[in-house]
Amino acid sequence: MHNSQTIHVTVTTLCVSESIGDQQWLGYGPDEEEEHEHIPYKGLQYPEEEMIQRSAEFYANLNQRRSVRFFSDKQVPLEVIENIIKTAG
Repeated sequence: MHNSQTIHVTVTTLCVSESIGDQQWLGYGPDEEEEHEHIPYKGLQYPEEEMIQRSAEFYANLNQRRSVRFFSDKQVPLEVIENIIKTAG
């Protein structure tokens, strides 16, 4: 039996002005909320040995990360920025 639920999502968009390079967040109010059917999360299950291996690899990968204190003026495609924001969300 499928138990259907509806959730309300308020959409927030990063708007980049290409003419001057400004960035600003635009939030849409409750009158513009979207309705989406709730999809339950079904997590992956791994055998214990694989969990240990995967967690060690994950740690090794993240342990190489460093804070960035310098910024580049190199252009980044908007799609890359959007994918990064989706990943963080």
